[in-house]
Amino acid sequence: MSDDKALARFLANNWYYHDRKEYGKIAANSRKLLVTLGYGRSQATRASKLISKIFYRADLAEQFQKSGNEKMEKKAYVIAKGIADDVDNILGRKVNSRCEIRWWITIRHKRIYLSIAFLFIDQLSKLGLRKLYSAMKSTKYLSKAGFAHDKKRWDEVRMHLIDYWKCIRKAKVRNYVEF
Repeated sequence: MSDDKALARFLANNWYYHDRKEYGKIAANSRKLLVTLGYGRSQATRASKLISKIFYRADLAEQFQKSGNEKMEKKAYVIAKGIADDVDNILGRKVNSRCEIRWWITIRHKRIYLSIAFLFIDQLSKLGLRKLYSAMKSTKYLSKAGFAHDKKRWDEVRMHLIDYWKCIRKAKVRNYVEF
């Protein structure tokens, strides 16, 4: 199996496990994703546990959103952003995983166009301005994968994520992560 297919499977699995609230499986799966991306096993183990906590915090925020408790929702996302910063520190990256949390917030609030804009900012922050075209393409592939995810079309999700990882790997970016 090519790395692109493996990475697509790992990322799709994270989304699948997240839908099922299987945070332990998110951690184990994220570890495989990070090792495949080239991170050390120790780094991957520590970061993957935190990634599962980010998913958990995002779910708490969604519960607060549904109950109308805006204050607690914001607090849950602030904690998730802090955990995302810790993931970046463990992986030796500049702090930018928090951009990912921003588009999670907007998608949960059904602000589709704004979430795509934040997704693009997230991709641009990870790829850099010199890779503007790659950031646009990766945003397109992740958006398509996200829409397929909403419809639970897992084969389609993996297909778009394979294209996504091909785009990312072609951009030759160091210290990349997506969860």
